[in-house]
Amino acid sequence: GAGGGRRRHGARGMGRSRRTPAGSGMGKAGKFPRLALAALVTVATVVVFTNLQGSGVRYKPSDRLEGLSVHQKFRLFDAYIQSHVFETSVGRVPVLQDLFREFEKLRKYAVPGLNLADYDESCNGYYQDSLSDAFDVEHYAQKEEDVKVNFFKGGAKPCDGKHRHGCCFAKHREDACLCLYDGRRDLVSEVLDPSGGALLAASRMARSLALSKRSIPEYKNLQDLYGRVLMNLGLDEDPASRRFKLLIYVKNLVYMPPGGFLMWHTNRYDNDRVSYRLYMTSTDVDGGSYFK
Repeated sequence: GAGGGRRRHGARGMGRSRRTPAGSGMGKAGKFPRLALAALVTVATVVVFTNLQGSGVRYKPSDRLEGLSVHQKFRLFDAYIQSHVFETSVGRVPVLQDLFREFEKLRKYAVPGLNLADYDESCNGYYQDSLSDAFDVEHYAQKEEDVKVNFFKGGAKPCDGKHRHGCCFAKHREDACLCLYDGRRDLVSEVLDPSGGALLAASRMARSLALSKRSIPEYKNLQDLYGRVLMNLGLDEDPASRRFKLLIYVKNLVYMPPGGFLMWHTNRYDNDRVSYRLYMTSTDVDGGSYFK
């Protein structure tokens, strides 16, 4: 979404300068480190709300939604997301619950006892920043510009995104990725290879693991289910069309165990590509899973 910066780490969800509140919903007990999915939410969703823009309605966390019509809820939601990040617990969005149950199956890729701080020391300073509200915003803004823009100037590719261990192990420049994975334990032999290609060190702005689009079937399953949700909500689009396939595209699946984090950033260089984004987060904290 547009606007404020975002950070996230494996111990707790983080916003720019606040702790992400835990919701009440479908989070299950158990020791499953956080999994996060980012899906590019579609123009179709915007169509639902377009004719309601400019209504002047403001949503406050204290507002009660019970008793409001669907139209009134749409107006509140649309007014809110124009200037805020909207976050709610899983249990409050019934239409997405089948999608979330499929998403939770990804917990099978979690590695018991994994702490990414054991496999990387280079990013410990960034990790500590992710836990703090006092950090150098200009420094992070420059890092984001480098990663998203400067490293690609002249047609350059900072790393090989098709490498079997992820682009952070196939760098064309030393600073292609934020983290060097230079810790006392070896990530490739202990985590990536045993995953059979399911897990990759692919993020250039995080200490986290990506789930490989080439190796796991869940990407397609989630896209199909999300497409079904859109159709049930009234989307008038041919499921075989290119437009529909773009609408249901899942951008990535991220596994963020303890010791993991996402660098503070604004998305200013790619906010013009989609209307807004839907994030689904499943945590090992009961009641802590949410949509954003």
